[in-house]
Amino acid sequence: DTGYNYSNFQFIGTEHMDPMWLFSTYLANVVGAFLMKLPFADTLMGMNLYTALTVSLLALWGYRFCTKKVGMPAGPVFLGEILAVSLCWCPTAVLYNYLTYILFLGGFVCLYLGLKDDRNGMLVAAGIFLGTNIFVRFSNLTEAAMIVAVWAYGIICHDKVRKVAARTGWCMLGYFGAAGLGLLYLAVRYGLDAYVEAILR
Repeated sequence: DTGYNYSNFQFIGTEHMDPMWLFSTYLANVVGAFLMKLPFADTLMGMNLYTALTVSLLALWGYRFCTKKVGMPAGPVFLGEILAVSLCWCPTAVLYNYLTYILFLGGFVCLYLGLKDDRNGMLVAAGIFLGTNIFVRFSNLTEAAMIVAVWAYGIICHDKVRKVAARTGWCMLGYFGAAGLGLLYLAVRYGLDAYVEAILR
């Protein structure tokens, strides 16, 4: 996995990569190609260091969210984060996994804050995180099921149907906005037919 992903980052593009893999993990390849331009990224150790920062970001963001926003005690959260990091068995070079987790966490955090504090902007941001995530790995399309949390929250809080529908709409606005912009970019750069054909494969 390490050599495969790093070679994709180094030789990103339809002239070197199978279009199915280029487009189904597009954003991960773009981020990886960016990392390859950083100092010492031409070495395995350097790239491993840069990609490992994704795990650090996940741990720090999760810790901060749980302790500052949710109000959980620091000790159990710290132990939970250590346990979670210890379960990251996949090489950090597989950015399509770790970027998936980062964007999913971002979607979850924004969804939580949007529902708890009744902030529509956070609901839009949650949709943006999840809509962007389909370009990290196409199978992340299923993360749109997070909208069930909006409906569950509405049922638990006995909210009116109109309020739940409005919250759903804000999330969908962010999701389809991000997905639409991503598709537009790929269509302009590579052609929509090339993208669709690669994803269908």
